[in-house]
Amino acid sequence: MFYKSRVALAISSTLVLSACGGDDSNPPPVTDNVLTVKVIDGYIQNAKVWLERKDSVNYILEDGEVSGTTDETGAVSLDLTQIDDINNYQLITYAEAGVAIDLDHGKPLAHDLLMTAYQGKVVTPLTTLIEAKCALRLAKRMLTNKRWVK
Repeated sequence: MFYKSRVALAISSTLVLSACGGDDSNPPPVTDNVLTVKVIDGYIQNAKVWLERKDSVNYILEDGEVSGTTDETGAVSLDLTQIDDINNYQLITYAEAGVAIDLDHGKPLAHDLLMTAYQGKVVTPLTTLIEAKCALRLAKRMLTNKRWVK
């Protein structure tokens, strides 16, 4: 049993890390300047979804940021006419406890949920984990390089 757990952990870690540092040349599919995004932890209704510039991510929905609220299917369509290059943006999702509804159970979420995705059309806990792993890997690389610079 222990061996199977270690193998499963190794495989999942490899999959997560293989997503880091990906190719920016393949932006998410966009149709008629609209990006349709699905928010999934079970589908979630009434979640706020927005695009933040990667060079100024603060995880707070601010005036002027392209945003929308997910519908009864967990989907939202974002108008990209104000976006210069989708590759410069990150998807952020905030599902507020008591407001956002987990459509698997038909009940409001008991806790706030913040999720991210580097690129794509789906935001899930897994895309958030991948984003966090990539950020940690980048931070470690920057710290290592900083030691050599001194």
